[in-house]
Amino acid sequence: MKKVFKKLMMLCLCMSLCACSNPVKQAETVDSTVASDNLVEEQESFSITDQTGRVVEFDGIAQTAASGYYIVTTTLIGLGCADNLVGVEMKADTRKIYSASAPEIIELPSLGNKKNFNLEECVAADPDVVFLPVSLQDYVGQLEEMDMKVILLSPENSRSFDEAVNIIAKIMGKEDIAKQYFVYRDELINKYINEVDEKKRVYFAGSDILEAAGGSMFQNELIKQAQGEYVFQDSLANVSSWQTVNIEEIIAADPEYIFIEQDGINIEDILNDPSLSEVTAVKEGNVYVFPSEYETWDTPNLSSCLGVLWMYATLYPEQLSLEDVAAEANAFYQEFYGFDAQIVF
Repeated sequence: MKKVFKKLMMLCLCMSLCACSNPVKQAETVDSTVASDNLVEEQESFSITDQTGRVVEFDGIAQTAASGYYIVTTTLIGLGCADNLVGVEMKADTRKIYSASAPEIIELPSLGNKKNFNLEECVAADPDVVFLPVSLQDYVGQLEEMDMKVILLSPENSRSFDEAVNIIAKIMGKEDIAKQYFVYRDELINKYINEVDEKKRVYFAGSDILEAAGGSMFQNELIKQAQGEYVFQDSLANVSSWQTVNIEEIIAADPEYIFIEQDGINIEDILNDPSLSEVTAVKEGNVYVFPSEYETWDTPNLSSCLGVLWMYATLYPEQLSLEDVAAEANAFYQEFYGFDAQIVF
């Protein structure tokens, strides 16, 4: 029934386009050569291998897209695809980066989250491509029955995030902007980050002080880029999720700096915890919540390079000032998201 509904919708759309084409027939004839050239370019087919190994064939560059979660949505906006979005994840109105850079997408159909997906809303939006997290792969078959192109993504670390950016850029015809971003990011890191011989010891906590980032998580990659040394690098080396540790392990590791993900435990609770009073980071007051003025900088997204700069400046203030980090952050958001962030630390 849903397949019939989709075909009816597409038929109505075609009829509408035909009805609108007659008044401009003369203009189309005058510019027929240019239009023909553009049509050939747009209809050039290609295939994409998504991050589960599925090969998806495209007849041409996608003109519209639906996003099932935040990492894809913010990446699409940064690549200049805000106008191509026809549906986004739930609670888009809670994302400050959206209201600042592309407020129009907040009113788009709400398609779900990393656990559930709204098939009916997606079919009604009729996107050329649907980007979903791997956690929603059970919906692929149903969407493909509706003749929809589905791309599954799993940008959990630096390598897979870069791969996801290139996949999105290829499908949406934004490879030039993706290339520009990678050059911008590399130049930004190389401009400020210097190799450090004696690296500061870092602990990265999640929603609770006893919730430690796994050694294979994106947060540890940020620590390495910022010239820090993760205190649980060895014991949690192959762990790609948050892990529970005990107070004794934290005391034994004795981190010099503690970083907390946004919406995690309160800094004051850590500083006032008597069981942590002998930890160097606590004694010296080096406990920080990762910035998230517009979006979190400690998760895979285009702005995570700013998280590297901020952490480096926090660990080695003699090497880089937070004022310079704020200036670079404001320039970044202007460059890729088109708004004045006015970030101040």
